[in-house]
Amino acid sequence: MKNSKTKLVLALLAMFLLGAISGVGLGIFFRPPFFPSPRPEEMQKHMVSFLTRRLNLTPDQQVRIQPIAADFANQAETLHVQSMNQFSHLAVATDSRIAEILTPEQKVLLEKLAKERDANFQKHVGSPGP
Repeated sequence: MKNSKTKLVLALLAMFLLGAISGVGLGIFFRPPFFPSPRPEEMQKHMVSFLTRRLNLTPDQQVRIQPIAADFANQAETLHVQSMNQFSHLAVATDSRIAEILTPEQKVLLEKLAKERDANFQKHVGSPGP
């Protein structure tokens, strides 16, 4: 009896440790879906660093690539903001179309859901710029 309790405790402990290790490992390799996107300065730094490692860039090449990476990062940020704004407008228009079908009670619930969505959306998008 004592031996089976010990085995059970050890098995549960092993499962817990494996779960913790898996969670940490997944957390390192996968970015949460609503984690704010990197700012242009971070994108530029990452791009130059990545290209330096992968292409063995010289210091002169790194300096010359900096403005190109900055331009890319700024344009990518602009595209991101534009697409998020388009998504927001689409969501509002969709809510209006759905509201036409709902009862007054359901419309109140839909408004609550829209506010929750907007709050989550704002967490994801954040404020533009640094």
